[in-house]
Amino acid sequence: MSLRPRVRSDRPRRLTVEERLAALPVRAGELLGDAWTAAAPCDVTTTSAGAVEARRVLDAVLAHLDAASPSPEPAALDALAALAADALEVEDAIRRQVDARRRALSVAVDEALSRLRRFQTSAELVDAACREAARACGFDRVLLSRIVGDTWYPWMVEFGDDEQHRRVLLEGPAAKGIPLSRLPQEREVLASRRPMTILRAEGWPLPLAMESGSDSYVVVPLTPAGRVVGFMHADHGLGGPRVDDEDRDILWMFAEAFGRIYERVVLLERMARQRAHVRESFEVVETFMTGLANSEIELVRHDEPTAGGSSEPDRRSEAAEAIDILLTDREREVMDMMLQGFTNQRIAERLVIKEGTVKSHVKHILRKVGAANRTEAISKYAGATR
Repeated sequence: MSLRPRVRSDRPRRLTVEERLAALPVRAGELLGDAWTAAAPCDVTTTSAGAVEARRVLDAVLAHLDAASPSPEPAALDALAALAADALEVEDAIRRQVDARRRALSVAVDEALSRLRRFQTSAELVDAACREAARACGFDRVLLSRIVGDTWYPWMVEFGDDEQHRRVLLEGPAAKGIPLSRLPQEREVLASRRPMTILRAEGWPLPLAMESGSDSYVVVPLTPAGRVVGFMHADHGLGGPRVDDEDRDILWMFAEAFGRIYERVVLLERMARQRAHVRESFEVVETFMTGLANSEIELVRHDEPTAGGSSEPDRRSEAAEAIDILLTDREREVMDMMLQGFTNQRIAERLVIKEGTVKSHVKHILRKVGAANRTEAISKYAGATR
């Protein structure tokens, strides 16, 4: 005996929430006539926009009943009551769908942020940001951008298989920067520090950057340390559904947390660099002091030569002079400041040159002196090793 439940073939198929929502405005127009004002079709039925449309039908029915004089016939009244009940049920069903989707997205965002927190460098974090945002928030395309002064620059993207538009953004004219004065929506987000849903857009994500066929996107600000340093744009790709306020809010949730994570990683990197500079300075001082402590001490008059025929200062001088011959004037200046324990940044400031130029001079000095690092070069120059 089969345990499968029998399904009656004559039972009508139960309509989905989407189908019931699509039927509500049609029924409202038939029953209310001129009292009903049709709106633009709602193409995203599992979002709050669908719930708003169902509520609008319900309010229109109730308003018609309040204003009706004389009272409608019983049959018309029953039809209006059924329409109102259906509108209320559809609104409630859509609200439940929205809540369930929001909970699922929140869990996905939390998981994505947990993965991002494992990165130790800002470069790794930025590389993964768009991919994780698309994966967690349900977008097909995500763009991370920077603001430098009054100019907008695309930075990182996740476009899936849309390689053409990825290259347009990162390698085309937009890569050189677009003045914010030409981007009214982004300028508004920058001023308000609030996200925005852009509908009926002329291009994605920026009309001046590309023409991709998508007519809507969301943009949210990135605000680490309390100021807007960039944006995140996102949409559902070519041929995908239009974005809505739910998309905007979930991306904003992600972007706010990402901004805090990025701020923390950058701060840790900055502290690590400072520790390295301090450690380098102490190594220079230690090497110098070790050289002084290990030098031979002899009881001689200042004008009396030592047993070797020359004094210790003379031997140090000869070592320094031998190295000086190999160095250019600028390299000798850099070497003198290295002896004083200056960092590359401090040397650059004193000599009014770029830090990269200082690094180049240091590299040349190490090669000419035959040293593996700054500490060894200083030691040789000071005559601590012979």
